[in-house]
Amino acid sequence: LRYYHGQLCALLGERGEEGPSFERLRASYTLAVSDYNRWVEGGFCWGNMDLIEAQSDILFAKLHEGGAPQTEEEYQKRIFERFPP
Repeated sequence: LRYYHGQLCALLGERGEEGPSFERLRASYTLAVSDYNRWVEGGFCWGNMDLIEAQSDILFAKLHEGGAPQTEEEYQKRIFERFPP
């Protein structure tokens, strides 16, 4: 991911644009991979499932800091608190 981040920032820099911080890219990656994991749970597993499931574990560890949310609304609120847009 660090290699990709470096390449992305270099390409954006050539266009006069600023790349995201590594932390921001990492958060987006964790959310995207976790969403993909949710989709493949329907029975269409593809890719490095150990890596994918590890990213979901990271996501849920962050969401459960301070106690696990109890409702869908609490989860949604916690996602935006831990991963602001």
